[in-house]
Amino acid sequence: MIEVLHDAGAVIFPPSAGSNQAVNMGAMSEEEVMISNQARNFPGRNGHPRARHYLGSARTVAASALKGVITRG
Repeated sequence: MIEVLHDAGAVIFPPSAGSNQAVNMGAMSEEEVMISNQARNFPGRNGHPRARHYLGSARTVAASALKGVITRG
């Protein structure tokens, strides 16, 4: 499953509820969009304040990674 998601372009972060992913995994640019199932999102948490960050269930995040657009899981 990880290989399929990786091949679809997903970036797999280690489990985390602590520090900002921008510090640990690289900051998002203004134009980037992210969907994740991490506990919190607010402007600037993962990089540029105008980067778009959506929250979803693990199933929705995986389905979105496979389709390349945010979709229902």
